[in-house]
Amino acid sequence: MKIIISYIFLFLLFNNAAAQFNWYRIFSNQLFGIETASSIEYKFVNNKKIIFRLNPGYYNSVGSNYYALEKNALSVFIPFNSFINGHWVYWVVGGNSGQSYKDVSAYQISPFDSNFVIRCKNEAANYQVFYTTKITYNGGDSSVQVIVVPNGISITSFLISNFSDSVLFAVDANKTLYKSTDRGINWDLINVIPSLSNGSLKYNKYRDGSFFIFGSSLYMSTNNGASFINLNLNNISDIAFSPTDSSIWAFNNYDIYKSTNFGLNWTFINSLFGVSSLEINPDNHLDVYIGSVNGLNRSIDGGYNINVYNNTFSPSRRVIHICKDKNSGDTVWVVTEEAIYKVWGSYVLPVNKISAKIPDDYKLFQNYPNPFNPLTTIGFQCSEFKEVSLKVYDILGREIAVLVNEPLAPGMYEVKFDGSRISSGMYFYRLKTADFIETKKMILLK
Repeated sequence: MKIIISYIFLFLLFNNAAAQFNWYRIFSNQLFGIETASSIEYKFVNNKKIIFRLNPGYYNSVGSNYYALEKNALSVFIPFNSFINGHWVYWVVGGNSGQSYKDVSAYQISPFDSNFVIRCKNEAANYQVFYTTKITYNGGDSSVQVIVVPNGISITSFLISNFSDSVLFAVDANKTLYKSTDRGINWDLINVIPSLSNGSLKYNKYRDGSFFIFGSSLYMSTNNGASFINLNLNNISDIAFSPTDSSIWAFNNYDIYKSTNFGLNWTFINSLFGVSSLEINPDNHLDVYIGSVNGLNRSIDGGYNINVYNNTFSPSRRVIHICKDKNSGDTVWVVTEEAIYKVWGSYVLPVNKISAKIPDDYKLFQNYPNPFNPLTTIGFQCSEFKEVSLKVYDILGREIAVLVNEPLAPGMYEVKFDGSRISSGMYFYRLKTADFIETKKMILLK
């Protein structure tokens, strides 16, 4: 059962100037932001489902924290009848009272059956901590409790095989690996993995029996976790698997690595500041989308050359998740720290540094030419290294464009604004830092 969210969030479906940047903003929550997001890929279905979680501050408002994006309807809903969401417990013990949030530590959805979900949750009655594991086979309408770990320890990750959803794996907080072969009803201990103390477990859904542990080091298993080998790659943030060939990608905040033989050997491919996500085009393994602090990047030659693809997201440009469906043409779904976008093309806003001389203060200059049609240049100067934003607004105060939204070193800068896709009229542009703000007006005359 779906619970449609229409009154809590700010949904912005743009059929106006935002479309000039080749995206629609589907969802936005700037108050708390988006903490994490992932894609669920179902067998025999082209469209992946995006599930995301708001930052913990949102617990104070609503007793649920995971949401799903309905791509076709461009709407957001609470999935699985809140089965994977937490809840508040108000308690009184002796002369003390309080409230505790009972969170879900891990969940997984079957790639074969969207109604089959397993999750681990703290369900102690008061302020105490005791985790239980439950399974629903009907989309959250009802559930059964199963015992993976008998002593109430949390499960940190679940994995369901992409070859048969009878086979499940679980890792507990003590870094013990368990396996089930009957859809999660009964579990056996497989291995104790000390290396998991600083890492996360991920299953290669395109190669049966292949596990990876990534974190402070990268480890691989080819026998369903019975043993692991050290691949000597350090500080890995995440890994991504190609659905069409033997390539696997790994990255940290700066460096991108690639294996072309299912993870046995690795090669350094490229560097990019602030790498935060990576997605391989399921129709072409050489076409790779890479998220960073400065927006969405793309490589069409297997990572050897990486170019900025779209850096117009606002207000945050840090891309934490990318979702690319089969047979989707140029469309890609992007999750930033504050919003979800449907992107169908490239749009890059360049910022040109025209002088390295350090100015005495911040200043915003009048655009030229003014009036303009359709291009104009906006100049500004920065006296310190700070986060800088330069945005364009219409006369109603609606945000039209984000020209700059990044840390800039001291110097003088210029940026182009293209008004070809908006109507004639008066517009305002604003330069803003933590302790400076200045606004000027300009006229588009077609």
